[in-house]
Amino acid sequence: MGPPSKAKAPLNEAEIMLKIVCALMSRPESEPFLRPLDWKRLGLHDYPTIVKKPMDLGTVKKNIEKGKYKSKI
Repeated sequence: MGPPSKAKAPLNEAEIMLKIVCALMSRPESEPFLRPLDWKRLGLHDYPTIVKKPMDLGTVKKNIEKGKYKSKI
C-alpha cells in the first residue's frame, strides 16, 4: 500500500461561482463589464433612475469573496 493520496476537496458553491466570474473577466469582450460604469463622467444623468441595481463583474467577484451571496440561485 502506497502513501495516502492527496485528493482535492470538492469546490463549494462560492468557489465555483468565483471560477466562473474569473473566467468571464479574463475574456477580452468583458472589458466594458469589469468595473462600475462612470455614468457621471459619461454624462448619463438619468442612469440611476433607469438602472436601479447596477452591477459589474468586479463587484460580483468582490461580493462572492466576501460571502455576500447565500447561494448560486
